[in-house]
Amino acid sequence: MTLMDNSLITNDINQVIDLFNIHYLFVFNRAGICLYSRNFTNQFRMNDNLISAFCSAIISFSQEMVGKKLKTVNMNSVKIIIFQRDIFFYGFLCNSDQDLSIIRKYTNKIDECLRNYVIDNKINTNVECIRDDNINIFIDDLVRKNFTKINNNKEMKLLDHLKSLQLKDELEGIIMLTNKDQIIYSSIASIRLKQLLKKINFRIKIYNNSILRLFFTSQKEIIYTEYIDQSYFIILIFDIKTPFGIVEHISRKIIKSIRNLIKMIN
Repeated sequence: MTLMDNSLITNDINQVIDLFNIHYLFVFNRAGICLYSRNFTNQFRMNDNLISAFCSAIISFSQEMVGKKLKTVNMNSVKIIIFQRDIFFYGFLCNSDQDLSIIRKYTNKIDECLRNYVIDNKINTNVECIRDDNINIFIDDLVRKNFTKINNNKEMKLLDHLKSLQLKDELEGIIMLTNKDQIIYSSIASIRLKQLLKKINFRIKIYNNSILRLFFTSQKEIIYTEYIDQSYFIILIFDIKTPFGIVEHISRKIIKSIRNLIKMIN
């Protein structure tokens, strides 16, 4: 049995809190109309125009009540940080411990990109939404380059595929790592992810496929793990009440879809 360097997995676990701090970006105008949005982690489902209108309303309310525009909306473990750049408002849904200076840096760079796009394409920001794959790529690269460890185009496609999987009631979460313990994707909150990785640390260390598949349970979960093509490590999390047959069926289906994608892009 070959084991990973324990310092690598420990360092990676300690950095998990920072990997998925930023969940959602939405850009809106003074009227509260959402012009652009991007979901980075799929941990939260949001109605873009509803959240934009809400933020616009509380900004106006705070301006009238205390003479200052509200910049942060705290909601227990997450918060919304809002920056204004002329006619654009940038809202970030992120973990409560997210560094404000990082969000400010991203806002400045995204604002420059969007302004150039609006000017070049003559977008009416009073009514038109911004939809462009190049902007999506620019923002994804900007936000993810410091928070995820995507090494190549293949892993980007794997990331997109994992994000596209619809989590059913039985399946509560998906995590994927490389065989070098680098996290490619997680659908669960960062604090819970850190706890889970510590719990299954012994399993992650076995990276030469000595054990190909493993089911094990906690008080509330059934956890399925498997190595894929000696390159990736998948973790699937189910409710403890889920029948084992359903756990196995869903796991097989997901693993098969990932294997097929790897064959296509190799």
